[in-house]
Amino acid sequence: MTKRRALFKVCVYLLPFFALLGAQERQIRIYGRVTDFSGNPIEGAEVAVKTRTFQDAGKTLSGKGGYYSILLPQGGTYMSLFACKDYATKKLEYWAWNLPAQSDREINPRFDRLEVYALNAWVPQGAYPSLQIYFRPMSLEKAKAAIQASGGKELSKIPNLDLCPEVKPEGLQIKVNGQEAALMALSPVVEAVGNGKLVKAFLLQVELPKGVDPWKETEVTVTLYDKTTGEKGEATLFLPNRSLL
Repeated sequence: MTKRRALFKVCVYLLPFFALLGAQERQIRIYGRVTDFSGNPIEGAEVAVKTRTFQDAGKTLSGKGGYYSILLPQGGTYMSLFACKDYATKKLEYWAWNLPAQSDREINPRFDRLEVYALNAWVPQGAYPSLQIYFRPMSLEKAKAAIQASGGKELSKIPNLDLCPEVKPEGLQIKVNGQEAALMALSPVVEAVGNGKLVKAFLLQVELPKGVDPWKETEVTVTLYDKTTGEKGEATLFLPNRSLL
């Protein structure tokens, strides 16, 4: 066997190893700091990146100062990142939806006793240049009150359950790519959640801040404040690049 042929065989045998090594090296980092709405760090919060089947792709606990870091394979989009501590007893969850994994990304979760769930947004095509935003809010105070009024039943077993907090324009802040977006319309709607159950949700319309092209990658953050209970909540949504000709 010639040296050239022997070298070729060695390279062929090593190709899978190098491919695996390269795949392992292609990782990105999701990192940030978990805090409350006063900027106080929250240590020991669970932070997890979820697949579309709600399985954990990466998971950790926030450490000293509220800082966390998660390594993920590069490429694609994960369904969400969530963060919480003392869920359903003291706090509800923060969510960041449609998490891109093309490069390192900083996400700084803030959570309290409101949850801004199922956040979504889209551009109304051919209409006024704006964003339509949908979310379903939930209140920990209302959940506790419902459990107490039912004699201690599980939430899933309470009929006609209403966890929706008070949602008013003055209690909403919407940011698009870090810029505050003016609220144009706020409409209560209902969402069917199976077994004939309907829950309250909201549809917003906001003006696009100057310089924002919503057809390119866009970050939308909704912060909610219920003045009656003092509860707060927040969620973020990443819209992919959908540039049109």
